[in-house]
Amino acid sequence: MSLKRSKSVMTALICALVAAATLLAPAAGAAPGPGVLCEYWVGPAGSDGHAGTAASPWLTLEHAAEQVPDAGCTVWFEPGLYRGPQQITRRFQTITTFRAATPYQSVFEHSGTVIDVDGARNIVLDGFEISHAGPSSSGYVVIIDQGNGQWAENIVVRNSIIHDSFENDLLKIHNGVRNAVVEGNLFFNQGTSEQHMDVNSVTDIVIQDNIFFNDFAASGRPVGDKAKHFIIVKDSNESDDGQIGAERITIRRNVFLNWQGGRETMVKLGNDGKPYFEANTIDVLNNLLIGNSTDRVDASFGVAGARRVTFANNTVVGDLPSGSFGFEAEVKVSNPINEDIDLANNIWSDPTGTMDEFSNGSPDEVVGLSLTRNLYWNGGFIVPDGDLVSPLLHDPSPVLADPQLETDHEAIVLPHWLGTRFASGRVSIRGEFIRLVEGYARIGDSSGAIDRADRAFAPRDDILGRDRGPSPDLGAYELDPVAGTGLCPSTGTNFFDVAPGRYYSAAVRWMLCEGITTGTSPITFSPEAPVTRAQNATFLWRAGGRPSAWPITPFSDVSPGAYYANAVAWMVQTGITTGTSTTTFSPDDPATRAQIATFLWRQAGQPVI
Repeated sequence: MSLKRSKSVMTALICALVAAATLLAPAAGAAPGPGVLCEYWVGPAGSDGHAGTAASPWLTLEHAAEQVPDAGCTVWFEPGLYRGPQQITRRFQTITTFRAATPYQSVFEHSGTVIDVDGARNIVLDGFEISHAGPSSSGYVVIIDQGNGQWAENIVVRNSIIHDSFENDLLKIHNGVRNAVVEGNLFFNQGTSEQHMDVNSVTDIVIQDNIFFNDFAASGRPVGDKAKHFIIVKDSNESDDGQIGAERITIRRNVFLNWQGGRETMVKLGNDGKPYFEANTIDVLNNLLIGNSTDRVDASFGVAGARRVTFANNTVVGDLPSGSFGFEAEVKVSNPINEDIDLANNIWSDPTGTMDEFSNGSPDEVVGLSLTRNLYWNGGFIVPDGDLVSPLLHDPSPVLADPQLETDHEAIVLPHWLGTRFASGRVSIRGEFIRLVEGYARIGDSSGAIDRADRAFAPRDDILGRDRGPSPDLGAYELDPVAGTGLCPSTGTNFFDVAPGRYYSAAVRWMLCEGITTGTSPITFSPEAPVTRAQNATFLWRAGGRPSAWPITPFSDVSPGAYYANAVAWMVQTGITTGTSTTTFSPDDPATRAQIATFLWRQAGQPVI
């Protein structure tokens, strides 16, 4: 058999552009010239008096945000520990990205608020580990807020590990923030009586593809009984910031597990008893909520002063345990009555058979509440009634069947980051997300959830971002998605050009699920296409666990900002490659079978046979 490999995670077009670009960083403060990619560097041994280049990096995020040109630049952060508060106030006209050179190896710590995005605009934070410094810390870990009378807007927090607030929220989005995206992050261990995320008096926020869990003991902290919600959406400051209520919030494709805290709900809409709808026009879609803890929760989902809420295609599974397995509704202090709450296409599954109440609250505190075609499973026992609505009385088309979900929740390996990899052995948040989804959201081949969803409520995609097609399943997971979509399919690869049963199909699926490749496009793998030396280096590096490597090489044709720079640097440092000459790597040349064999042999330690 001939050895064929795919192209890397980059598309062919992006690969060509990156390889062709001249990747020399311009002088500090200068706009990049024609053909120059705008890149700057920050390092823990740098100085804010430096030029901000790879050879002479700045020291702080705060200084970098003030000095980098407003020209769509990327500021790279070397691995290491960054201590002290960091504030970004600049309102960029172009998207400016602050990114760890090696994911989760650039660590921000402080005894107060660690990162404050204060009235800033067009900011991306990508790939960091961010936490409080210890038990005496106070403030937030990250806050996105109003500053100088201006709302923060167009802010992205992506692929970061945000953990261990000792006194407050892990992430607060507050005071009129607009157009923010929180995606692909890992959150754990908030402060006493606080949340992972407080989404407060803001508009147009998307929270997607994240993992939320608690394990206080793993951080050397006592397991208290006062930790609150994973996510709360509310408005606690009335008109002080010029915004009434949190509006148009989407919470989709997230995983919640290992509840540790007080009698609260995992996701709560409204809370502070204000005389207006604190949460207005909210979608909670395609989430996986695992009740694997012994700590009692009020309910997985709750509302208190909310209007126009859709809770659809979520999977709630486990013992929980809870005051009500389905949800709760209440009116606090001056809250208006909750309005128009739709619960559709969800899976509510307690395999232990201990579901003793479905909904909790007073019927006169919610109007326009509906149940539509949900699946209910109480381990084979009768599904209980509820104070607000009862599945067997109020759902016109209930599905009473075993969803065939994994029930061994004691075997869950929590997504602890160990410094270089997760406890499961995976090396990325996305890999952990896919592991949890495939392990605990995937329905069985003869599940009663298959093809039973009401299309009027079903999102187009599922929890893995795959197209559900014309006959969607109940719950977060689509068992048979439309081919060519998503990142990690349950069977096959979802690439049109990788047919089931081909000698390489299992290998390609493994590469896809481990984040080693995403194909040459969302629907193609190009199995017969040659692979470049840069692409092959990237495959080897990702498969090896994305080990840390300072992305400087002796090769003049490998820029520190190239997508393959870390991979090539690692190969040089481990002796896997010596380049095509002492000064060149030739990243765009095709990798021959002999070269690939040599790379693999050297990576294996040059065994003698």
